[in-house]
Amino acid sequence: MFQQQKFNFACKQHPQELIQFFCFKKDCYDNRMFCSKCMKQTQHVQHMRFVNIIEDAERFINQQLRKLKETITISKNQFNQAKEQYQNLIKGLEDRVFSLESIHFLDLSEIEEALTISFLFNQLQKKIQQTVQPQLLKLKKSIEDIYQNCQINIFIQKDEYNILKIANYLLEQQDLQKAILYYEECLKLNPKNEQALLGKGDCLRHKSKFNQALECYEKLLSINENNAQAYLNQGECLFNLAKFNSALKAYDHALNINQNDYRAMFQKGQCLNATFKFTEAKECFNKVIENNSNEIDTLLSQSHLLIHQLETNKALILIDQIQQKYPQNYDAFIFKIQLAMLAENYDEASIIYEEMIKYFPENGKALYFKGIILSVQEKQDEAQKVLEKLIEIDPTLWMIQHLKATILLVGGKQNEALELIDQILAYSPNFLQIIRQKALILNDKGHDLTIQFFEDLKMKYPQDAFPLILKGEFLILKNKFDEALIALNCVLSIDHENFQVLFLKAVCLKQFNKYQEAIDLCEQLLSLYSESSIIMELKNEILQEIVEENEKIQQIQNQKDKDN
Repeated sequence: MFQQQKFNFACKQHPQELIQFFCFKKDCYDNRMFCSKCMKQTQHVQHMRFVNIIEDAERFINQQLRKLKETITISKNQFNQAKEQYQNLIKGLEDRVFSLESIHFLDLSEIEEALTISFLFNQLQKKIQQTVQPQLLKLKKSIEDIYQNCQINIFIQKDEYNILKIANYLLEQQDLQKAILYYEECLKLNPKNEQALLGKGDCLRHKSKFNQALECYEKLLSINENNAQAYLNQGECLFNLAKFNSALKAYDHALNINQNDYRAMFQKGQCLNATFKFTEAKECFNKVIENNSNEIDTLLSQSHLLIHQLETNKALILIDQIQQKYPQNYDAFIFKIQLAMLAENYDEASIIYEEMIKYFPENGKALYFKGIILSVQEKQDEAQKVLEKLIEIDPTLWMIQHLKATILLVGGKQNEALELIDQILAYSPNFLQIIRQKALILNDKGHDLTIQFFEDLKMKYPQDAFPLILKGEFLILKNKFDEALIALNCVLSIDHENFQVLFLKAVCLKQFNKYQEAIDLCEQLLSLYSESSIIMELKNEILQEIVEENEKIQQIQNQKDKDN
């Protein structure tokens, strides 16, 4: 059950010496755990074949623990068998009561049968008294004897602290269900144990049972409203439930308690990212980087900023650095799989989710990604099995609706998929990932529907830039660069340093052959992000087009001169 540990206990008889040996002899009355000096002074020397080094005590205890668990299983089975027999007996008796009480509704033959059976009731009562009851008394006596002779009646004090340590160890080993049992045992001893409530919540969170986890964190916060970790973990649950506004409040609570909680700051940045609030998200990531208190969060924040700058390859290099040192880092897995899916590199995404599931076998998000990828790869039977597993975890998860929608989309059922997408947006209206997907579906149904969708979003969120950014992106995909420029300029009037929007504007200007304006924009971006490879690449493309344009003009001029 537990890893081998180094024992460093002082001997009772010789406190200056460490315990080195353990005696396995059943009827030994000396101290079972003793040092080398005790060995020479006690009767242990007379039965040396039973003496082992102290490290073997753990192996012995684990062997006995397995036997004890087997006995518990056998006892439970015997109890259930006896219980089942009693339930059958009681049901039969209750059926007889029902038939007698309804005698006025029976026909003649049924009444005769009921009367005949009634004569057996005295015999039945005597049979129970003469056979079953004595057997029960005998069984009771046997169990009491076992209880006494095997010293089960000796109560071993349950230690709240030790139970908590075991639970924490099991959580660390990802043995989540067993950890929950230990946390619950701890909470029976002390319902207000904050670490046990936090640990139980964390187990449920790792199992993607976010609503149940929230109950633990809320109970903890009712005991101690200043527990920053509870707010942080509460925020993560709400984030995974796509309740982004509530998640932001939880992260702000954590930061109000501890303004140097840079994990909360990073999580807040991720939450803002998910709702297209990139400027505020960048502020959070920059604060984490400036503090540099945690290597993982710093690298993750740098990666997010690189994604803002469209530097995917550089971001992946940082994520690889995290996984080299911390191969089980959850955030790194999520980051990589999302980028692989955005790039439509589904084979790579499949490798990532399989690796992720090895470390997090009960994680719903890993299953969700697996289901989406299988569906896109048209492996619908396998995707359906993943969907069923997600439903077992929690049938209310938005991921279930989204996976169903993806399966329907691949099957060509756009209208049914759109209904499910709308259900998610009714629940989480500013969910960027789902908004993008709805726009794509509408775009397949008709360009005008997509534009109207963006206009509706703008009416709904007049202070936000994301409807205009999305509109600009889709117009560029449709080669409607003039309309895209109008949308992008509206965004820049609100947020004049938005990297992605400036980049898209430069792309539009290039398409209109407005090379100088495009170059000026590239220079502006390079003054802010001097190492941006994507801007350098765009600038070089523009310069190349200028050269080619000049060459064409020169050729035309030369031809004119030649003709003259």
